[in-house]
Amino acid sequence: MANAMGGGGGTGGFRHLLEHLGPAIRGWKEDMQANTFSWSPDSLDKLTASVGNGIAGKDVSALETQRDEQLIKMLKMKGERRTSM
Repeated sequence: MANAMGGGGGTGGFRHLLEHLGPAIRGWKEDMQANTFSWSPDSLDKLTASVGNGIAGKDVSALETQRDEQLIKMLKMKGERRTSM
């Protein structure tokens, strides 16, 4: 139902949404298929190294605290939205 409403509602809304966003969605799908992670030991090693480079020199404890604070904030917002409906 949300997709039909996103396309303008009514019986043609879903079709309109797919016609409008379809080319981009197909492009994203093709890109994901072309860049599928292989789960090989070599790929795991490269991914692990990349993540290590990304967090090198950063305070992991501070990153965890920031992550936790953001998750709590989102959960509170979600709860507030439910009670206001």
